[in-house]
This record gives sequence, C-alpha cells and structure tokens, in this order.
Amino acid sequence: MATTDSRSLASTVKKLVLVGAGGVGKTSIATRLIMKRFIDPEMTVGLDVESWTAVDTEHGVSMRIVSFDLGGQPQFRFFQSDMVAGAHLALVVFDITRYESFLELGEWLEMTSEIPASRRILVANKVDLRPMVMVDEAKSFAHQHNMPFVLVSAKEGIGFDDLEREIWAALLPQAQGTS
Repeated sequence: MATTDSRSLASTVKKLVLVGAGGVGKTSIATRLIMKRFIDPEMTVGLDVESWTAVDTEHGVSMRIVSFDLGGQPQFRFFQSDMVAGAHLALVVFDITRYESFLELGEWLEMTSEIPASRRILVANKVDLRPMVMVDEAKSFAHQHNMPFVLVSAKEGIGFDDLEREIWAALLPQAQGTS
C-alpha cells in the first residue's frame, strides 16, 4: 500500500478508527502507516486525527484514509462512540506485553460493534518484546469474533505489510463500489 497521491486513479475517502487501552501503541501504529517510521509519541489526549492517501496501483484505486486515534484512558469514553460512528474500518489494538490490555478487548469490540467483524482487525502490537499474551490465545479470540488478526511492532516495523494487506482486503471492495 503506497502512500503517495495519484490524481489519475479512482479515489474515495474512508474513515479508520484505532481503539484499545491506553499505551498499547495506537498512535505509533498510525504514524508507521502514514509516515513509514516510528515516532515515540506522547499520550493521546482524547483524540488524534490524521489522514493520508493510500494507492493500490494494481487495482487502480486510491483511498484517502482519515484515521481517528482514540485515547485509551477511561476519561475519554464519553465522546468516543460518536467518533466511531460512520467508520469503515477499526483497528482493535492490544499490547502483547500487557495482558490487561488483552482483557479489555471486549469493551473495544462493543464500542465498534456497528462495524462488521470483517472490517475490524485485531492488532497485537509490540511483538518485538517479551509477550505476556500467547499468540494462540489472541488468534483464538480473533477467530471467535470473526476478525482478521495481525502481529506488529510499530517500533521495529514488523508485520506492517500484513496489516496493510488486511486494510486493503477490508476496504478495497468498498473503494471499488462493491461490498
């Protein structure tokens, strides 16, 4: 998934939300998707909105993706459902080194329940560190909820080709006018 502008391709705008507990790396994932590099961010205070153009030259499609990176702390919940409304895709992120973030996934699935499971991607971040969540347990959770599952490290760039493939798989039919 290239991130360059291309005016000759059919274009559409898609809303992506990143949800998960505080500190799981949602902002780092968004930055890696957009800028192709790691930046160690400060805590997201409520909401961070970014956008970029993703181009699939094979299918002649470009998408303007607007990401809504929702702060994971409880004090921000009062407005977050409104930010999820109308989203085409959700990255449901947990920190594989923090089991508590895995246990909180049900809350984030509930918040994103209006988005079809095939367009909610379970993302295990920080795979470059010592895991506290077993990969098989996370895969089982994803399977139970009919969601794609991807292992990534926003810091090291691991798994981002897989994540981008899953994003395209979820959004390409919509970008081409099919569902």
